[in-house]
Amino acid sequence: MKKKKISKNKMAALLKTSCTQVDRLLDPKNDITLSSLQRAAAKVDLDDYLAALLVGEKSNTGHGG
Repeated sequence: MKKKKISKNKMAALLKTSCTQVDRLLDPKNDITLSSLQRAAAKVDLDDYLAALLVGEKSNTGHGG
């Protein structure tokens, strides 16, 4: 999201969900479904991000961007 300069608000709008749900999606402590990750990645064209998640390289993205 940072590389694409997409805010949490924008991501929530793209996914037609709330900022709270985006927080859950970005939090590495939460279990989320692969379909949720695929949907998010497709909305912002984050193929590299999704690939990193699948191999366990996700870092804490923080809040606010």
